[in-house]
Amino acid sequence: MSMKSCDAVLYVGRFNHVHTGHCSVINKALDMGDRTLILFGSAQESGTLRNPFDVKTRIDMVHEIYEEEILRGRLILAPLADMSNENDIPSDGAWGRYVLEHALRYLHKLPDMMIYGNDDSRSKWFDLDDIKTIDEHIMSRQRNPISATKIRDLLLRDNRTEWNENVHPRIHKHYGRLREELLSAKPYREQFEMLMKGAL
Repeated sequence: MSMKSCDAVLYVGRFNHVHTGHCSVINKALDMGDRTLILFGSAQESGTLRNPFDVKTRIDMVHEIYEEEILRGRLILAPLADMSNENDIPSDGAWGRYVLEHALRYLHKLPDMMIYGNDDSRSKWFDLDDIKTIDEHIMSRQRNPISATKIRDLLLRDNRTEWNENVHPRIHKHYGRLREELLSAKPYREQFEMLMKGAL
């Protein structure tokens, strides 16, 4: 049995769409804290190259996998719209304060820990004075190198076997729904048409 090291953990990502790499981070967060808040970034975006899935779909998939933890109050899922656009993260700490304001809304306190599924720290998002009481835990992608870009490519190419290997079994039944939503996004519809013509 794992020992909880803190009350509240924060995990911010886009989850376009959730895969085994995300799940390993979520599982670690649940091991480390009594409660984990997941903020789904770029919540206002859908139908684009990096954000083809509606935020409801993204939240639904994580909910499908972790329904028991949500019902127990151990996992909280919430949307987080970009301040302006997803590539515009100001260096003055404004984005970090924006993230923490959302965390306060759902946790009713600052998180004790922030966890990332990247090889580098996200502390550069923040004014260090704003996070001086918050620890961070970085999980290397080397152990699970799958990416959402790869997952989307597997859907695009209709490679269900490899897709199944890289997503949680509880969402296997949503393959058709996810592929349909992906192909309804213009950039992927265009890629699929090129694929059918043998151009990709």
